[in-house]
Amino acid sequence: MDLGDVDEWDLLCVANAVAAHPAGSQLLRQTVLGVADMTGASFNYAHEVVALLLCEGVATVLEMNYDNCIERAAQPEIPMVVRTPTELLHGSSSALMKVHGCATLPQTMLVTSADLEGVGFWADAIVRANLSQNHFVFIGIGSVADYVQASLETVVGAVGNEHLYLVDPALADWEVAEPPLDWKVLLGDLPLEQRVASPAEEFCDALLRAYVLTVCQSLAETVDGFPPEHPQKQGVQQLLSAIHAVDGVKALRWLRGISWGYAPGTSVASSAVTLEVLVALSGLMGAVWGAPALGSEVMGFSPLTNSAHDERFDVMPLLSGHGARGPAVVKEAERRVAMARRSGDLSTDAPVLVVAGGHLGSLGSAELQAGRMSNLDDVLADARRTMDGLAFDLIGSSEPSHLIDGPAAGHILYVRAGSIGEVS
Repeated sequence: MDLGDVDEWDLLCVANAVAAHPAGSQLLRQTVLGVADMTGASFNYAHEVVALLLCEGVATVLEMNYDNCIERAAQPEIPMVVRTPTELLHGSSSALMKVHGCATLPQTMLVTSADLEGVGFWADAIVRANLSQNHFVFIGIGSVADYVQASLETVVGAVGNEHLYLVDPALADWEVAEPPLDWKVLLGDLPLEQRVASPAEEFCDALLRAYVLTVCQSLAETVDGFPPEHPQKQGVQQLLSAIHAVDGVKALRWLRGISWGYAPGTSVASSAVTLEVLVALSGLMGAVWGAPALGSEVMGFSPLTNSAHDERFDVMPLLSGHGARGPAVVKEAERRVAMARRSGDLSTDAPVLVVAGGHLGSLGSAELQAGRMSNLDDVLADARRTMDGLAFDLIGSSEPSHLIDGPAAGHILYVRAGSIGEVS
């Protein structure tokens, strides 16, 4: 196409010129999708944070990018995504709102000046509603769309700007930038403490850490008043040390990974079942068993080590949502253990102890009876009596890769989370 005197570095002007030609609109979107891999680009840490907050149901995200990095960062979960008014009708309050369209549905992409001037009513309404009701953070948006500016002016005039926050390294030049930053022209009286001159990943990490710390605080409060030598308190401290040793994304992925039956948009971190299972896990560790590794993000195995006897034992916390019945929990645990054995994350013959919470009914004949203040040594003593004379796996020590005789789930023991620990 002959673009004449159009400035090739002004992408909006290029888009407008292309769209003016016959069939230019379709060609424009095809070209946009061809010059950048918007459905295969690597996602970053900030994408993962946003994705996890969506899965936890504690954030509504309005995105102006076409890529699907946030959606892919949530895998293996699939958060609710809204790209059209129809999808909005079936969406939830904690959805990912793609207000400028998405590369996975090219006809929704707003590319030209005319597109942006005619932004969908639903997108405009969502922006206004969230601006007026919630704490609202703008991350990495240096150029503010006209309809957003109009919404901001209306909302700020009505309810003030105490709930608005800006995050962008360029905000460090708030007072000296020439020409003035768009944000200063729009929100010139925004207080300094609401202008965060940090990269998106740094801010998102701090946000997620603060969110995960609420879980840690609740766990720590369960042993307030216990003496320092109390096994339950020492176990809680060991578990908290393991959580604090990793970043916020890994910690929250682990929590969601040990859950079952929690749909995207449902919080695991704030669930009472989560606290029950963590209390049980810390109680099992007691004073002898060292701090666990958080294990696989998806499967959630937590290998524990007894430093006094150089003994290792694999524990799998499993918290169930919506009152799943015991037999269903057993079936899910068997599936997870079998997958881990096939992948080599677990040895083919070692028993696994499943700490289950949130379920209804019995966990079957493999359920161990553990009482208040039980620790892992107590449970293992019962487990050894249960396993005495029994093979861990009916098919022996076949290689995990063997097509026919690859090991199945093997020997699994269960303990009810609510029965363990003085604070339970």
